[in-house]
Amino acid sequence: MNTLAAPYNETATTEELVFALARRDQPTVAFVECASLAKRNELETLLAARLPEYQFYTLDVTPLPVVSLLRTLGEQLPAAVRESPSVSYVVNVHGLENSLLISQDGQLVPSLLTAQLNLERELLFHNVPYIIILWGDAHFFRTLQREAPDLWHWVAYHFRF
Repeated sequence: MNTLAAPYNETATTEELVFALARRDQPTVAFVECASLAKRNELETLLAARLPEYQFYTLDVTPLPVVSLLRTLGEQLPAAVRESPSVSYVVNVHGLENSLLISQDGQLVPSLLTAQLNLERELLFHNVPYIIILWGDAHFFRTLQREAPDLWHWVAYHFRF
């Protein structure tokens, strides 16, 4: 009996990502794990080309101290995206991993981001009219899996590149 996992196939994973997002009739949240910015940029370009039914908007929250992703989306996205017809936009969210830790009294300590993501999970999936793609590295998604298990269980689309 062969117990080895199938080898990683980037082309197959890319096709699965495109298929999962194509012609959706309901908003969703997808996790896309990338080891490099070059790969993320390549995938974003590919998605925009292969999914012409959507408009794409990128929100880089790197400089923002995000505690509530839902509130940040509401404050930072333009009205055209926030008030768009259902599932006409894909919102790429970059830089959320920079909000996992905060400086408190000169020390880095965990922020409330993961706890808040747990609380907001249903709203993120059902109360926004767009698809959300959270882009991050392996550490970010391991942290979410460990510290935001309720959110993690809601996510059906997690892709590793």
